[in-house]
Amino acid sequence: MNNTLTSKQADILLLQHNNPCAIVLERQIFAEAIEQGILCCASETNFTRMKTLLSRRKIQKYIGKVLQSQILANTVLENYLKDCTAENRKPIVLFLNTLFTEVRYPPDALKYLKRRYDAFFALYYIDAADRGVSTYANYLREQSVFDAVFTFDKADANKYHIRFWQTPYSARNEKSESKIDLYFCGVDTDRTAIINAISKIEKLDFSMDLIQIENNNQYKDERISTHTVDEIMPYEVVLKRTLEANCVLEIVRPGQVGFTLRTFEAVVYNKKLLTNNEHIKEFQFYNPSYMKVFKSVEDIDWKWVKERNAVNYHYKGDFSPIRLIEEINRIRCQMEKSQ
Repeated sequence: MNNTLTSKQADILLLQHNNPCAIVLERQIFAEAIEQGILCCASETNFTRMKTLLSRRKIQKYIGKVLQSQILANTVLENYLKDCTAENRKPIVLFLNTLFTEVRYPPDALKYLKRRYDAFFALYYIDAADRGVSTYANYLREQSVFDAVFTFDKADANKYHIRFWQTPYSARNEKSESKIDLYFCGVDTDRTAIINAISKIEKLDFSMDLIQIENNNQYKDERISTHTVDEIMPYEVVLKRTLEANCVLEIVRPGQVGFTLRTFEAVVYNKKLLTNNEHIKEFQFYNPSYMKVFKSVEDIDWKWVKERNAVNYHYKGDFSPIRLIEEINRIRCQMEKSQ
């Protein structure tokens, strides 16, 4: 894999909003590319309240395309594109669907910037397309704003005719030592029943970090730590607790095909994986000795969870974000050749 090729071909920007929780996680996902200077990150800090108001879809119909382009004047996005042009670089901007939960760029304004600065816009869904966090990203995709669109979910790839790309994940050089049986971290929405059932299992040494949309304090078990959506939980803490677990628990929402970060952490750091996602059997690293699927908590083999066995998935950097960036560059080059 040629890691220097990308930086010579194009300048890649990962554009983010100002939510500190999202920034921490997203930058961890792309850490390998950031550390190698292949990808840089910037938060859109210049999208003011007035611009947010004018960028509403109902208002876009009345303000016209000319004024829409002015909405992005002096934003972090446009300033970055200007800098690339001044330095004779070909800009590529990578948007995540999460950006558009707070930053609502008008589609015509984005198309204008693409033409003016000869930019390439790529979108990556790190969430399912039918979730609320993807609503505005879906709108922009339907308006043909992006030159390439990727998703972590195979079902969404087939449904919306977009490219499937495994969730990027940057491995860290960390050693693991199992101190507890099981660890889970995630939002507790749609997972409450499973979490409560697991908490009742006797002689199970587990730990959970739950992000609650509504702080209802329903979990009384001291092994379950609850966090609000506004709290910043450093990924270093999540990783430390993952490394201390013998088995990583993944709980996906009903109908979800794509895997959560728990799957990739298990593979990268050689941990057992307990998941309710039956599609794990289609995963390139699936190994029935290391991965078990359950439909209900009653299905779980707790003896297997607790057994300390050697685990080795023989991971060789398959999830590296550098590979996604190389693919984006490849698509860009193909487009230029066809023009």
